Amino acid sequence: MPAPAPSPYIAAALEAAQAAAAIIRSAYRGDFAVRTKADASPVTEVDEAAERTIKAVLQSHFPDHGYYGEEYGLESAEADYLWLIDPIDGTKAFVRGYPLFSVQIGLMHRGEIIAGVSCAPCWHAEGGADRALGELVWAEAGRGAIQNPCLGPAGQTRFPRIRSDAFSPIMMEGALV
Repeated sequence: MPAPAPSPYIAAALEAAQAAAAIIRSAYRGDFAVRTKADASPVTEVDEAAERTIKAVLQSHFPDHGYYGEEYGLESAEADYLWLIDPIDGTKAFVRGYPLFSVQIGLMHRGEIIAGVSCAPCWHAEGGADRALGELVWAEAGRGAIQNPCLGPAGQTRFPRIRSDAFSPIMMEGALV
């Protein structure tokens, strides 16, 4: 079964995740500033740059939506649509040079999660971040979940796995929030 075309919401989230992945890959296992937040968790300048980029991409498509990012907080909470952004979920792993982290982008409509994108840009990075195949998964209410490579080098693609039975709003809510 061919993968369905992504909705405008998913298309924008994929664009945002890919832009953030480029920033993250360029810094992976490099030299970047790390500080500790009030909750004792680390945050890097890469987290902040990736979140700003994700938000800028999404705002270019949906200027009337709200945004709730891990690093910069809530903006336009009264909007019907609210984007949830964790630019590097697993910052401790990122800081240590382990590829067990991902970009998380979710979309809520009037309090209900309706879509999400998860991109692990440096997964399978044995040959270096610039050669990482990565992983990309997205899901949308009523449309199932799709897994694809995330920004892998040319020629390194796999057929997407589609599981229409794998999606439930309850399951996604726990995964994205």
